[in-house]
Amino acid sequence: MNVIAKKSTFMIGIRIFTILIITVYLLYESSSLIFLIFKYIFIAYAIYQLILLFIQLYQPKELIKLENQTIYIYKIFKTLEINIKSINDINYKLSNNRGTTHNFGTIYISTVNGDKIKVINVEKLEDTARNFNKLIYKKD
Repeated sequence: MNVIAKKSTFMIGIRIFTILIITVYLLYESSSLIFLIFKYIFIAYAIYQLILLFIQLYQPKELIKLENQTIYIYKIFKTLEINIKSINDINYKLSNNRGTTHNFGTIYISTVNGDKIKVINVEKLEDTARNFNKLIYKKD
């Protein structure tokens, strides 16, 4: 099988660091009302980050593979099989944060029957999308 897209691990480190910073904040004791309000907000945000971290940890390392004329898209709990001839278009969106553009992002796959498939957290996104498009247009 030819691997087309792999998972980016950049955000895993960021999420772990965020959870650690929130934990340090929560360990600080204060009787201030505003501190108590922020404490509950940060607990909720830490839980949200923990859920996103588990999603990223359980995401397969190889997201898209090609075998013969079939594209395999690996999601967390399922695998999609698409014939390469049924793919209509490939688009992508780089991840960005406060003016900084990252090397990873999301690939959007459109099929001829109108289905839209979203593959998140793809590393080296521009190269991956370019290579994927070459495969799609070479399908004839």
